Amino acid sequence: MAALDAGRTFRRLLRGAFAFAGMLAFSVAQGADVPVHLSDLYATLDEVAPHVRAYPPKFSSPEEREQVESRLKNLLKTTDKILERYPDNLEILYVRGAGNAMGHELDFPGAAENAIASFERLLAIDPSNRRAAYFYAVFLSRTTLLDKAVVYCKKAIELGVEQAHYTLAVTYVEKGDVQKAQPELEAFLKFEPNNASAQQMLAEMKAGTFTRHVVVHHGPGN
Repeated sequence: MAALDAGRTFRRLLRGAFAFAGMLAFSVAQGADVPVHLSDLYATLDEVAPHVRAYPPKFSSPEEREQVESRLKNLLKTTDKILERYPDNLEILYVRGAGNAMGHELDFPGAAENAIASFERLLAIDPSNRRAAYFYAVFLSRTTLLDKAVVYCKKAIELGVEQAHYTLAVTYVEKGDVQKAQPELEAFLKFEPNNASAQQMLAEMKAGTFTRHVVVHHGPGN
């Protein structure tokens, strides 16, 4: 059976995000002169990402979890402080959204709501932001907000993010609509024809042997 692993796209998204991460510095508080480099923020996200590819998250020990969670909490505190002074900074809104999306996988209280607020503010300011639309769609596909995930998958596709066809296919499967998932997989395979997971899923759907893989969804507030 083909595995539905929407979470694995976190790492792919983050790798692409590094292309946007310059060495811009921001003051973290009024009157303070403490530089924060975007490359450091993205490095923290990249460190956390492998642990939240699926729910529940995976760690080698309680000590490792504590260390990783501490770094992510520090990142979120930093982005909150920066946004107090620069509330419309798109890069920091993106990092805060991505960080809270990961925090939701780690059961941080309020993280889902913070991720939603960050991405929706960013996309209200910059509706054509492909990266934000796609990451937001991936995040929503891992929650109970599947109808909203469909909306943002389609938005990402309209903005030219071909990978979003796969996320949309997974979302349709999770909604119980395999028929709608098939054309999305076909569209994705035109972009990435050698993707074994998509190939197998589509073949099983056409053969009538596809069985839905269980994915744990935990919605905002859960």
